[in-house]
Amino acid sequence: MTDPICQLMEDVEGLCKRCYHLQKSNNEMYDYIKDDSQLQEYIDENEKIIEKYHRKIDEIFQLINENKDGEKEVHWPPIAMDFKKMEEEEKRLCIEKKNQLMNNQQQTVSEDQGVYL
Repeated sequence: MTDPICQLMEDVEGLCKRCYHLQKSNNEMYDYIKDDSQLQEYIDENEKIIEKYHRKIDEIFQLINENKDGEKEVHWPPIAMDFKKMEEEEKRLCIEKKNQLMNNQQQTVSEDQGVYL
């Protein structure tokens, strides 16, 4: 790989690391979201930032592929792959917590309806 490509790969690693830490932060906030409704705003903002970083990563790979001059195929750096896998696991945990929270809220509403009859 050429030197500019190495720098771009380091940028990808950095972006993947940021995505992982934002997703991990979202996961941790879901533990406290019942007590603080503003946390949902922070989670939504983090999701927007993560989407922005994912688009940037895609742009970097598109740029690399357009300018690789017949070199062999460029793959994800191993560290970036590790962060991407950890981010996906944190995302899965967030979805589980979000679904559990929604189910708990629905049960509370159902129980409240029974009280008022």
